[in-house]
Amino acid sequence: REDGNFALRLTGTSAAPGKTLVTVGGDVVATADAAEGELETTVFFKTPPGDWDARLAYEGTAPLALKEACVFPYPWLEPKWVGLRWTWRVGGDSEMRYSGDVVEDAPASDGSALKVSPADNLYGKYVLWGPYQILERGSYEAHFYLRADGDAASTKPCVEIGVATAPVDSADAPETSTSRTIAGGPLAAERNYQKYTLDFELLDNTKCEYRVKYLGGAILYVDRIDIRQKDYR
Repeated sequence: REDGNFALRLTGTSAAPGKTLVTVGGDVVATADAAEGELETTVFFKTPPGDWDARLAYEGTAPLALKEACVFPYPWLEPKWVGLRWTWRVGGDSEMRYSGDVVEDAPASDGSALKVSPADNLYGKYVLWGPYQILERGSYEAHFYLRADGDAASTKPCVEIGVATAPVDSADAPETSTSRTIAGGPLAAERNYQKYTLDFELLDNTKCEYRVKYLGGAILYVDRIDIRQKDYR
């Protein structure tokens, strides 16, 4: 197999702080601190070409009671600073705009959108999120470009988009501060991608994460996520 980017997401509980380590081919490729109590963390790692196996290790003064662990391909979102906005593209190709204005890009970009199917067994999982990004205080918009196929006429929820935040000096992972659930029908109203917006405000410098949770019922496509700073406070 070719090399690639992957994510290990795990949940569990521990009576004391610890650290999770991911090894590929015997080499430690990623680590993450684990706080005491309920644990929900994601570790990102890159694999070498060819066959490989990934293993999880846990170091701490108390054992980890593991509830669930899931490894799946992770489409990295690389931020680019462009005036008062950042732009991410799922396929790794960065789109550069030199205006603070939001420009609608309805058609599919270039075929690099993330595709998630009900057959992928990812119901209720975060299928896309950005690495922690520290943003200065201010008012922001997160734009998620999505569309759906298949059982997309359903009124049942298909996807949840969200913004998670945490203090910069905190060792804990960001927690969802604002989110929006979208049914399959609205997502499939047009064949083009549609923009769904979340407004959020930061009172101090904050580490942020942008999440897409798959809720099933349709084939979901995520084209990109744009983050735009509206003003500085």
